[in-house]
This record gives sequence, C-alpha cells and structure tokens, in this order.
Amino acid sequence: MLHYDNHGWSVTDTDFNVRFLGKTEAVMALGNGYLGLRSTHEEDYPGQTRGFFVAGTFNRSTAEEVPELPNLPDVVNMHICIGGQPVRLERGTYAVYSKRLDLRTGELVRQFKWKPADGKDVGFEFRRFVSQDDLHLIGARVTIRPRDRVSVSISSGIDGQVTNSGAMHLDRGVRRVWPGDVLSYRAATTESGVGIAINSAHALWLNGRRIDRSGIQIDRRSVSIRYALELSENDVLTIEKISNVYTTRDKTFANIGFDEYANAALKAAFVAKDRG
Repeated sequence: MLHYDNHGWSVTDTDFNVRFLGKTEAVMALGNGYLGLRSTHEEDYPGQTRGFFVAGTFNRSTAEEVPELPNLPDVVNMHICIGGQPVRLERGTYAVYSKRLDLRTGELVRQFKWKPADGKDVGFEFRRFVSQDDLHLIGARVTIRPRDRVSVSISSGIDGQVTNSGAMHLDRGVRRVWPGDVLSYRAATTESGVGIAINSAHALWLNGRRIDRSGIQIDRRSVSIRYALELSENDVLTIEKISNVYTTRDKTFANIGFDEYANAALKAAFVAKDRG
C-alpha cells in the first residue's frame, strides 16, 4: 500500500508484494528530462520490468515495428548473496520494509532487514537518484550491516540483455573493464544508428577501508565486476555506483566522431567517481 506524507512531498510503500512491483516501479520512476529510469529493485524478481530510456533515441527494431525509445542497458541490477544465498525478499524472511521516493530531493530510498533460511538478520539500505545538475548521471549507494559473521558477494555491472518486450534495439556493442572498477558499454541502435555510451564506476568500502574487486565477467551483451568478502557483527559495507549515459543525439557531441564522444563519456565517469 502506498502512503503519502510530508504534505504530499513523499510517497512510501511499506508492504512488499512481488505481484505488485510494477506499481512502485512506475509511480516512483526517476527522471530529469534527459533520461528516465523505472524504479526497479536491485535484486531480480519474476515480473519485474527494468526500463532505462533517453530522449530522442528512437529506433525501429524491424521493418514491421513502429519506432520507439529503446530500453537501454540496465545499470541498476546488483546480485547480492549472503552466505551463498541470493537476497530476495520472497525467500527467507524480512522485516521493517520501506521504499520511499522523496519528491523534494528526488532520492529513492529502500530499507529492510532480511534473514536467510539458516542465518541472522542483515540490514540493507539502498539509495538512488537521477541528477538534475548533470543530466547524464545516475547515482546509487548500497549499505549492508550484518548482525553476525557472514560471507557477502556482490556482482554489479551493465546489462545489455534487456529488451522492449522482446524487441532488441541495440547491436552487441563493445564492453570493457577499466582500472579503478569502471565499466563501459558502447553500442548503437540497429536502424537509426544512434550511438550509446554507458559507464558505471564502482567503489566498495568496509568500515571506511577501500576493497578491491575479486573478479570480472564479460558475457554476451553484459559486463560486470564482483566483490567477495567476510563481514563480522557491526561491520558496515558500502558500495557506490556512479553511472552515466551519453548518446550521439547530444548536441555537445554533434561534430565529433563516435570514438571521441565515447571517450569523453568515459572521462566524465572517472570525474564523477573522483567527485564522489
């Protein structure tokens, strides 16, 4: 059930139900006039519909289809495991669930405690925003607080396997992992030829100490990095993910080549990461 408070400036869902995820995905969607992002959960659920769209990138997937905004590679998904078990609220048990969109700040905040079948409670907080100052930028932060010693693994990246209800609008593109835990995905729409550059910069801290990634994975239409570590009671694990998207429809890049424009987008990701 959705609740409106702060004189209508925030909307909150306190009753997680996997059957009604589409409601909060749409009602709490984030956008800034350049890009729009459905407010899906980081973890996967049946029926969840990931959506990431940028203005002006229309494409026709086949001659029989009408032009539409392509669903761009997803930067929200994170696969988090506690003690080898994927964090999903319809498995194990959860409590104190809240998903809230603050309309004053534009920040989406989700909080809950989750306990796997054979473990103790772990506290989670997810924060996400779409920038109004830098229209290309999406920021996310995840904080994990365990009540006991536990192993944690996190896989996060850019997933180009998303579609528009089955219609694929992008070519396979080029995927890379750069020093500093920065991922890049460069592709183009299949018919209209709009170039797309998406980057995600990661940083992980355990009690304020920086943690290096433990592995990388590049699959067909996706690229991700992985962290794996052991946490103890009262530890605080934080992962920040700063993503950006640029397209060749942007006026800033109207007179330069695709490679130069994509490199400028990658540089902007490093700048955003350093700015924190």
